[in-house]
Amino acid sequence: MPPISRDQAIARADAMLESVFADYPKHLEATFTEMAALAAAENWEALHIAAHDLKGQAGTCGWPIVGLIARSLDAAFKTGDSAHFADAAKVHLDCMQLCLRSSIQSPNPATEKFLGELDDLVGRMTQTAEKAKIPAKGA
Repeated sequence: MPPISRDQAIARADAMLESVFADYPKHLEATFTEMAALAAAENWEALHIAAHDLKGQAGTCGWPIVGLIARSLDAAFKTGDSAHFADAAKVHLDCMQLCLRSSIQSPNPATEKFLGELDDLVGRMTQTAEKAKIPAKGA
């Protein structure tokens, strides 16, 4: 087989990326199911890793709202307030699933309220951890 041209390579790469982006909602569905199972099992470390991965990946794949919510969940874990991880995880997962079901890919005026509420939740977790002298987890 002869080597492909630069233009052919770019066209193939573009087609692959389009396929990944088109299939990303299915990937999110599977990821949210896995994250819910991790939360039910109280496997916080694995859930934190999944949130951290989504934080960077979702925006790149066309779902920046999910990336923002995952960033908030990642921040919630970093507070060290383990007493509230279960509630924080549920709220964040519910928000991500709602965005997926509603095909809300990007922040908009309607999502600003719940994004603000997630920030408030993480802020309260930080305050609780500080009052209890719980060291925040590393970045």
